[in-house]
Amino acid sequence: MAATKHGQANEGKKTRAYVSWVNMKQRCYNPNRPDYRYYGGRGVTVCDRWQESYANFYDDMGDCPDGHTLDKIDNSKGYSPENCRWADRWLQSNNRDYNVLVEYRGKKQTIGQWARELPINISTKNLYKRVFTRGWELERAFTQPCRSTG
Repeated sequence: MAATKHGQANEGKKTRAYVSWVNMKQRCYNPNRPDYRYYGGRGVTVCDRWQESYANFYDDMGDCPDGHTLDKIDNSKGYSPENCRWADRWLQSNNRDYNVLVEYRGKKQTIGQWARELPINISTKNLYKRVFTRGWELERAFTQPCRSTG
């Protein structure tokens, strides 16, 4: 019945926003889900407004843009309008609990974020190698241009 109220799951055509809402609730409240331990098992909850209805979730979040999924801004908090956004894969990969933040010139970011920002045109993989595998000092790792391959 609830599916017909918002019209987004009719006739088996579920929108990405609707599927995200269902999966969000399942991650938090279904202990049979493999990923439950990372969500409900850690105490992550869904705000009352969103638990109440998909229509409320959709009013707050709108359509899920192509290439995006539901992301919690602060991973230590639950799902709510003020803590959620639609995020692309890059943004989500830089918003993980286990990411290591590297401080350089007073700013803390992940290696992926640094690689995107530095003027030396370096991949995340190569910057990671410089800092964590080869043990370069940050100043050298973040400023030395990459060798030309051509």
